[in-house]
Amino acid sequence: METIVTGSIDALQASSNGIAHLHHSLGLVWTLLAQDVKDPNVLGQMQTAFENFVKSGQIWALIIGFVLGYGFKSLLP
Repeated sequence: METIVTGSIDALQASSNGIAHLHHSLGLVWTLLAQDVKDPNVLGQMQTAFENFVKSGQIWALIIGFVLGYGFKSLLP
């Protein structure tokens, strides 16, 4: 009976060491998965960001960049 109990205790210690190692190895993953989200309205945030993109005039820079980039690309063989 004593060997069964001792073997069980050794198995539990090995199991807890394995879990501790797994927890240490996946610490970054758990940190990323356990983020505290303040504003879960992702679509609203995207809409606000796009409105700011248009209001600040960055959309014109994007369009001009596309046109100039396509023009330079067409000059090269």
